[in-house]
Parts: sequence; structure tokens; C-alpha cells
Amino acid sequence: MITVKHLEDNKIIEFKNTLNNSVAIINLELGGSLQKLQINGEQILADMHPVPYETCYHSAILFPFVNRIDNGKYIFNKKEFQFKINEPGNNNALHGLVFDKEFLFENQNTSVNSTSITLSYTEKDKNPAFPYVYKITLIYTFSNTSVALEIKVDNIDSESFPFTLGWHPYFYSKNLSKSTLKFNADKKVNHNNKMITKNLEATNINELKDLDSGNYDDCFSLRSSKVIFETPTYNFTLNSNLKENYLQIYTPENKNAIAIEPITGISDSFNNKVGLQLLKPNTSFSSIYTLSVDI
Repeated sequence: MITVKHLEDNKIIEFKNTLNNSVAIINLELGGSLQKLQINGEQILADMHPVPYETCYHSAILFPFVNRIDNGKYIFNKKEFQFKINEPGNNNALHGLVFDKEFLFENQNTSVNSTSITLSYTEKDKNPAFPYVYKITLIYTFSNTSVALEIKVDNIDSESFPFTLGWHPYFYSKNLSKSTLKFNADKKVNHNNKMITKNLEATNINELKDLDSGNYDDCFSLRSSKVIFETPTYNFTLNSNLKENYLQIYTPENKNAIAIEPITGISDSFNNKVGLQLLKPNTSFSSIYTLSVDI
């Protein structure tokens, strides 16, 4: 039996499939983020408690920029803009503008094989650092062994704007030392001590093992979107519909968690232009991330 409940004054959406013991929880107040995912009784997303969402950004939607902007400053169309500094230790702007916005529930659809839940956020007040209006639509689609997240950006402004886009989920592993991450990279991003991009260098890295042996905070340019995560209790394959893909990997102090972040650009993209795109008025951009789980 599939149920979709709206809890806590409609701020929480709970999806349940009792036929395969699957649960998903979406928090509309935390940027419409997916805060819990269980499939066939196995925990897929990490529980980041007691680390607050404002610190770990668990499953946050990253827009209009991913990762960091150096000193929060960038120049566009010969004008300088200043984002709020929310990583004061490094004097950076971090993870965009929508991770803490309250999304609205739009609709849900259940078919024989899947259930989709659509949320949206419309920016009507132009932020001085990003003076545009836009709409973000999230479509979560749950099936027996997969989850798809579509992130659609509509430019409803009269001007074009720059952007990168991404998703920041943390995944659970019972034992990271016995887990493997596989991907096909052609470049690795080198950062300075503020985690700002210095350059990209060629690499042939295609897998990382023993994931609790180091403190990862690494970014790669991928030849293909396919990413495989193998753990002692489940495996997944992550794909996107995009031609240009980057992957950010981060291991927090919680040793049972790893952030595996599909993104369309790299740190300081508004300045170095790597992955940066331009969205014209009355046009849209859509990324679809599909997570297929094998228990």
C-alpha cells in the first residue's frame, strides 16, 4: 500500500510503500529537501543528527551556484555583486540561495509503478547579489527500487542570468571502510586553503576504496554521469540527463556518511566560469538525477 501524508502543518511530506518497506521524508521548510530515504528496509540516506541542516546542508538543492564563491564576490555584465558570507571561517558564500527557502506543495500523482510529488519555490524579491526572479520546481518520483529528482529552473525575469545547479545528499554506509565509490573522471579540481578552485588537472581516477581512511572534500570532472556506490548492505547507481557533469565528494565527521553530490559546475564557478551556464528570459533548464538501488 502506498500512502502520502502531509504532516506538521503541511511542512513535512511522508511517502510510504508498505509493500517493500520504503519510506521517504521531504521537508518543505528546508528547501524542499529529501531528509530520509529507506528502500526495502535499508537506510539509504544518512541521518545527520545532531549536526544542524544549516551546517551540513543535507540533500540541499544548490542554486544559483554550487559549492563556494570566493569572498562572495563576482562580476557579471561588468557589474560587481556581493553574496552574503555564510562560511565566515573562509570568507566565502556557500551553496547558493534556495537551500533554506520554503517550498510549496503543488501536486502528487500515483501510477501503477511510481508516485511523483511536485514542489516549487518562486523568487519574487530580487536579491541584491542575484537580482533576478525565477522559479524552481522539484519533482520527486519514487518507484520500488529507485528515486528520481528533477530540478527545473525557469527564468521568469526580463534578463539572462548565470547559474550552476546541484544536489547535496549524504548517503549512509554501515561500514565506509568496506564501501567503494566508482566513477569515470578525466579531471580533478585543485583547491586552495579556502576550498576555492585553483586549477584542474588531468586524472584517470575511476574508483575510491576504504572511504573512511581519509577526509575527502574533492571534486572531479566526469566523462559520464554514471556513479556507483557499493556498501555492505546496498549498492546504487546514480545517473543524470546532462552532458556536462561534475562530482563533489565529502566525508563529514559522521563516519557512517558520505556526501556524493552531482553538480553542474565547480567552486567559484561565477568567477572561473567552469560549468557556468546562462539562462535566457522565458526559458528553462532541467536536470534529472536518477538513483537506482540494488539491495
